[in-house]
Amino acid sequence: KLAALKNLKSLNLDANNLTDASAPHIAKHQGLTYLHIGSNSAISDASVSELSKLKNLEELVITFTQISPDGKAKLVEALPKTTITGP
Repeated sequence: KLAALKNLKSLNLDANNLTDASAPHIAKHQGLTYLHIGSNSAISDASVSELSKLKNLEELVITFTQISPDGKAKLVEALPKTTITGP
């Protein structure tokens, strides 16, 4: 259903039982400027490469996920203009 939303700018998926399998679907939305995927404990470092494709993000919330400090560092490097909150 997300695929139909071509001009999506802001997406709050807090506490939605997301898994790493969700990341490629989210990453298709290159126009996103805000993404909240916090409180999804099955999101891990395996999602980092997909999330790193979201170059237009201004804010990314990854609190209460399994993304490690190393995973966050990779996101910071890939998305230097993005404010990242968490883990």
